[in-house]
Amino acid sequence: MEVSVALVNEGTEVWRPVRAVPFDGETYLISPDQLIPDDEEWQFLPGQVVRCIHKPFSSGKSAWVAVALAEERPNPSINTDSTR
Repeated sequence: MEVSVALVNEGTEVWRPVRAVPFDGETYLISPDQLIPDDEEWQFLPGQVVRCIHKPFSSGKSAWVAVALAEERPNPSINTDSTR
């Protein structure tokens, strides 16, 4: 599954599709092993649980986009500790 995360400090609206694990409804865990390219700054980070909305784009396509951190915590069976 993929959701899109906004890139910050780009000067225009830019979205990066990232791997994510669905929880329920509109809540997703951004895959903890997702790598951020050196030249990008993401609004939300790998391992964070986010709330998403379905956003239509001017191209006519639409995607799930992360809009806020979710209150739900990740499933404890999913290791989100990158130091292990």
